[in-house]
Amino acid sequence: MPENPYVNYYIGDGVIGLDMNYDHAALSETDRCGNLVGWTTVPYNLDGLTKGQAVKVLEQAAIDIVNAAKLKKKPIVIEDLDTTDSRFRLKYGSKKRNRKITLFAYRTLTCAILARADKEGVAVFKVKPAYTPAKVSLFDKI
Repeated sequence: MPENPYVNYYIGDGVIGLDMNYDHAALSETDRCGNLVGWTTVPYNLDGLTKGQAVKVLEQAAIDIVNAAKLKKKPIVIEDLDTTDSRFRLKYGSKKRNRKITLFAYRTLTCAILARADKEGVAVFKVKPAYTPAKVSLFDKI
C-alpha cells in the first residue's frame, strides 16, 4: 500500500507527545521550543472486556488522539517501547502487576493510532524512550 502523500510531517510548530498507560493515554502539546502548551488524558477501561470489545475501545481512543493532533495541526510522537520482555516475566510478579501488564495494550493502541493517523494525514514519529523530552532536557543542562 503506498504512503499517504498528504501527511503533515512539519514539527516546526511543536508536537503532540503521547504516553500510554494501561488505563489511559496522556497527551501533551508542545510549542516550537519544546515548552508545554497544554495536556489532556484519554481514559479507557479494558477491565472485564473481551478481546474484540477491548480492540473497539482502543480504536475509539486512537480516534480521539488523532483527532486532537489533527485539530492542533501537529504530528504525534510516541515512545517506541519493547513490551515483549515484560510479558515473559508475568509468572514471577504479583497478580496485580501481571494484570496491569496484560491490560497494557500498547501494541494494539499503537497500531490503531498509526492506521488512523495515516488515514487522517497526521504524522506519527516513534522515538526511543531514552530520547523523550524529559530525559533530553536533563542532558541539555549538563
